[in-house]
Amino acid sequence: MYPNPLPPTRHYYRPRSALTSPPGPSRVPPIRQPIVPFENQAHTSPNFHIPAALLARIVSYVAEEGLVELKKWVVAGPEAFAAVISPETLSCIGLDKNEDFVEWAKPSSSYYNIFSMCLQHGNPYALYAQSIHYSFTDLNLSRL
Repeated sequence: MYPNPLPPTRHYYRPRSALTSPPGPSRVPPIRQPIVPFENQAHTSPNFHIPAALLARIVSYVAEEGLVELKKWVVAGPEAFAAVISPETLSCIGLDKNEDFVEWAKPSSSYYNIFSMCLQHGNPYALYAQSIHYSFTDLNLSRL
């Protein structure tokens, strides 16, 4: 009979050099000490302090990416939480990063507290969502 016309499977014979390293002692270089000692731990200093204005500026840049990015800042501590609710941060939170940010204008929303604080500080996204909410509720417009 003729040989099988199908190509061989992946379990065909391979030369030994392709499967293993060449025989002989392995040449692993010895472990040397690092030039600069490095510890994988953060060095905390009790005297380290970031001024509140600078921290609020840093958090406001993070807030431009959306409200979700501020979750870790809220739980980081009292100074970080104060920076999150600072007027500089509340005025620039990117509320539009979430697809249902217009729903936050409803008092029944779980985000209404942060939304109302953003609205008090003139956040443009909050003002836009509030105007959309008023146009659909007060003017009795139907959704398209």
